[in-house]
Amino acid sequence: MFMALDKNGDGSLTRDELMEAYTDLYKDKEKARNEVECLMAVADVDNNGFIDYSEFLLAAGNKKEMLSKANIKQAFDLFDIV
Repeated sequence: MFMALDKNGDGSLTRDELMEAYTDLYKDKEKARNEVECLMAVADVDNNGFIDYSEFLLAAGNKKEMLSKANIKQAFDLFDIV
């Protein structure tokens, strides 16, 4: 999934790459923007402005927060459009 979201193949997910994916998913830029900002706040551990693969894995490994029914559905929905 990381590679599908990483459109330019540089090994990191930018806000723009995430916005594109979430806008496609939600069909609503404001909802997508809110989701991306929340994701960046949680997953961008080193606050460098992008999510690298290790941060992606760390966020995905946070089972308590990430494995809720809603988040699992969202991940599958996102995967279906990519």
